[in-house]
Amino acid sequence: MRETLIVYLSGDDTGECRYLLLDGEGEPGGEVVTGTLSQAAGEAVARRVVVLVPGSEVLLAEIRVPGTNRQKVLRAIPYALEEQVAEDVEALHFASGPDLGDGVYPVVVVAREQMDLWRDQVQEAGLSADRMIPDFLALPQRDSAWTILKDGDHYLVRSAGYHGFAADSGTLEVLLEGTEAAPVEEDRAIRFLVSDGETAPRGILDREGLVLDLETYHGDPLEVLAAGFQTNPGIDLLQGPYSRTEELGRLWRPWRATAAMLLGGLLIWAASLWQGYYQLSNEQAMLSENINQVFRQTFPEIRKVVNPRVQMQQELEKLQRSKGGGNDQFLSLVANAGKILRGTKGVEVTAASYRLGYLDVDLTASDLQVLDQLKQALMAAGTLEVEIQSASANADKKVESRLRIRGKV
Repeated sequence: MRETLIVYLSGDDTGECRYLLLDGEGEPGGEVVTGTLSQAAGEAVARRVVVLVPGSEVLLAEIRVPGTNRQKVLRAIPYALEEQVAEDVEALHFASGPDLGDGVYPVVVVAREQMDLWRDQVQEAGLSADRMIPDFLALPQRDSAWTILKDGDHYLVRSAGYHGFAADSGTLEVLLEGTEAAPVEEDRAIRFLVSDGETAPRGILDREGLVLDLETYHGDPLEVLAAGFQTNPGIDLLQGPYSRTEELGRLWRPWRATAAMLLGGLLIWAASLWQGYYQLSNEQAMLSENINQVFRQTFPEIRKVVNPRVQMQQELEKLQRSKGGGNDQFLSLVANAGKILRGTKGVEVTAASYRLGYLDVDLTASDLQVLDQLKQALMAAGTLEVEIQSASANADKKVESRLRIRGKV
């Protein structure tokens, strides 16, 4: 089971509370802490939150409502109790317990204004309540005895599973005296819980007709309520307009228009994205077809086209190899011959061209002897073959010549 945080509201608007952490077995995981709701919120992460509210602000009633449809029963309860409450039912909140038999339901009645105050206090502190229960309905029960808990200067009374009230000592004596129905045939059994060093009021101790079982508890009254809550969780006030579902709906309603606009925008964006994808797909298909056509026109002898881009690259590499090696061979010839051409005095290069693995160099030499020396120097490198294509004297008595240079095979 999840750990549970029991938060006991103070009954005013100060935001003060007491809280107690229960482990997965329902046992206290520490001591009761007195602090603020914001401090309690820091302990509520990943835990079930049960909020106890002052029972002095609520009224308990029983009503018979025929029918088995719970939703219809809940709608009928306010009007069935209309004559038993002083206020307009529209200003009240009604929370129903289970069917006790024959269509009889226990009902907790509280002013909507008070419920709004409790809800706002809890939410503003960052707490999310899973249950909200009147404090006296968290008291432990034993057989048919009433249970009375003295907490400071007021008393919490649970007279049956879904009956009880909160009162001061004077009011308690009057209520005990005026109650007609007794849990036992002759004497009323009372289990009176007081803290260390306290006792029940003298007016109750001296009252005839009461079988008083005075018990002392140790620690904070919240520990007693936490133990009782484990055995009989009472009636949850978070029903109807205060239920978790309704709260989520209330928070969602102001954002529905914005969410609708956002959803519409997302749909338009998705449609535009799909249209763009569709257009690009068509363009890609057209480009692929054009590439295939160009490849077939360029290499008609190739019948099977699998990947035209890769196949075309492979065919171009074959052509380069068949024509003498390509750029690498050209650069090698220029690098090897260039050093010697630049280093030979009396030689001036006038033009050069490369084709089919041959480097043709047009040059002017000061005389035939210099031309012959240049040829010998080029061949002496051991990597070049040199052929004098032509040689003739010009008007300045210099020799114009063309050399064909290629790599040595």
